[in-house]
Amino acid sequence: MTWGRSTARQVGLLSLVFPIPTLFAVPATADSARSAHREIRWEVISDLPQSLGHVPIAFSKALLSASNGGMELAPVQSSASMSQAARDVEAGKAELTLIDNSVLGRNIRELWLLELPYLFKDPEDASRTLNGDVGHQLLSHLRWEGLVGLCFIDGGFRVVAARRELRDPNDFRELRIRVRNTPVTKTFFRKLHVDPVPDLSFAGLPVETAGIDGVETTPAIWADEHHVEFPVLNVTQHSLWVLSIVANEKFFESLSRAEQEALIRSARQVATEERVRLAQKTDRVLRLASAKGERVIYLSEREHSRFAERSKAVYPAFPRLRVWVDRIRGTARQVPFAAPEDD
Repeated sequence: MTWGRSTARQVGLLSLVFPIPTLFAVPATADSARSAHREIRWEVISDLPQSLGHVPIAFSKALLSASNGGMELAPVQSSASMSQAARDVEAGKAELTLIDNSVLGRNIRELWLLELPYLFKDPEDASRTLNGDVGHQLLSHLRWEGLVGLCFIDGGFRVVAARRELRDPNDFRELRIRVRNTPVTKTFFRKLHVDPVPDLSFAGLPVETAGIDGVETTPAIWADEHHVEFPVLNVTQHSLWVLSIVANEKFFESLSRAEQEALIRSARQVATEERVRLAQKTDRVLRLASAKGERVIYLSEREHSRFAERSKAVYPAFPRLRVWVDRIRGTARQVPFAAPEDD
């Protein structure tokens, strides 16, 4: 099986270092020759953002090492969307893939927790949550859909790219912003008096472009896709972009305990490495943009607090998430489920 037309996007610059035909090959060692070899079908996604193209490459390398050459990724049909890829893994047409939280949350509403605005204090707080007990319990809910969640991938905090500065919640009034297609995200932007236009790209549907005043994105994706059309990057850092590496449940249960542990260990290693790599890319993007005189708008502490205060009106709309927020923040007194008056 070979990687399809999306190879260049998902292999990216690593293809300059590792020859593509041998990138996923098992090292020719005596140990691997004697071991039982298993190819794991990874569904390629043609619309995977460029900033995440490294994930399947890094995962395959980690898996080869963790399994002593016993397991490797083998690409299967290229899916046009993450929604289709999720259905394919559920149906057993593929065994592994990478899925955005906005797709998984449609059937597992507890995952909307990770979309809440200003839920995390900083990247370290987010990492502790995703890699701790709360994160592991959220991943276990994927079993309800015939999936096994191996890890969360932290794609970084989201920002808003537009054609002008947006330093205050009232600056958003009556703008049309393309946002993540989740009820939490759309509710948040409505509290800013925005006309939210859902981004349907992960569902494989056309993305509305006419009359759009800005897009919710990350600095890395802004640099790759949006910086010409929306040259002002407003660093709101209002919520986290989360994805998951998921496996078909029946496939996972067919593995030996050692193979399951190798798969989980490799996925979590990649999650840690990707968090560092994407954070470094974000820093490079922001430094380069500032050095080139591009408009990167950092919010002051006071400006940031205004957005965080406005976000409190979102939480009462999702009462089933309260117990999860209590666990993350450590005390119910800090949880904004008593909605302030919306201006």
